[in-house]
Amino acid sequence: MGYDLSNKNRGFRWNMWGWAEVINLGLAYGWQPKGTEIDIDISCFENYEDYENYKEHYDGSYFGNSGQIVCAEDAKAFSDALESSLDDIPDERVDKRETIPIDDAFMKERAKIWNQEQSALVSRFSGESNKNYLKDFISFLREGEFAIY
Repeated sequence: MGYDLSNKNRGFRWNMWGWAEVINLGLAYGWQPKGTEIDIDISCFENYEDYENYKEHYDGSYFGNSGQIVCAEDAKAFSDALESSLDDIPDERVDKRETIPIDDAFMKERAKIWNQEQSALVSRFSGESNKNYLKDFISFLREGEFAIY
């Protein structure tokens, strides 16, 4: 599973691990998410009440692939937070693992990421190619509203 993001100009892709990492990097650097909006076709529901119930209980999550919308203001705030992290991210790759077994060490590292520990997050984005991918994502966010699929 991954996250395919789409705005009016282009698409952007994160795998399931990277999307959580970039979300948490933004949070660690001050992003205050507004939550997503959902624009779902009413014909997907058996009746209008089910549709209204879904909309009423929608939690604004950034996780999932339902075409939820991130508004332009939120995308800009996300990009600002990520941009503020760039000076802290080393240009040289810190973590040189090519394959990552899902073991206890992996789960401990994931816990650091979910807890927005900056040292763990900046090491994940370290290195020229990772940092350039992040910069490209910042550019994507600056283009405005986007959907998550």
